[in-house]
Amino acid sequence: MEYIQRQLLLIGSVMRMLFVHFDYAHFRDVTSANRPEGIVPVPKGLEAFSNVLVVFTCVESNDTDNTISLAADLIIKEWERCGKPDALSIQPFAHLSNDLKSKESSYQILKNIHDIVKVTVLNTSLGSFGFNKSATFFCSSKSYPGSIAFREIDISTPNRSSKKG
Repeated sequence: MEYIQRQLLLIGSVMRMLFVHFDYAHFRDVTSANRPEGIVPVPKGLEAFSNVLVVFTCVESNDTDNTISLAADLIIKEWERCGKPDALSIQPFAHLSNDLKSKESSYQILKNIHDIVKVTVLNTSLGSFGFNKSATFFCSSKSYPGSIAFREIDISTPNRSSKKG
């Protein structure tokens, strides 16, 4: 984990991820979101997962294509650290930031991250983009240290990684 964080600090980008290991999680698209404007959402209907690591994430204005493989590596490492749950769901979650990248770029970056992760974690899903969702979560047996983790990849200061030890 430290190695990946150190590598991410060299790129000069910010990406935020909230990892939560659930017994089960259900997502259902409810209505089209009014932001980002201009995106044509494709509904997925109900997505249901058991023993799932959910990654709530957003793509911020400073994120670049260079972030993709490193963010995918971080997701895979977190999945492994959580005991390799049966499923992994990457959910766009704009509420993690007030400095979002454009809708087209955000979607493409998340899709590319998903495609890389899916090679290792076969049961990986990318949540729909541009929808308000209803969600049901349950995580009674997954409450272990680290079952909920927030990662902020802030690589605007290259020397910061060496101070984190």
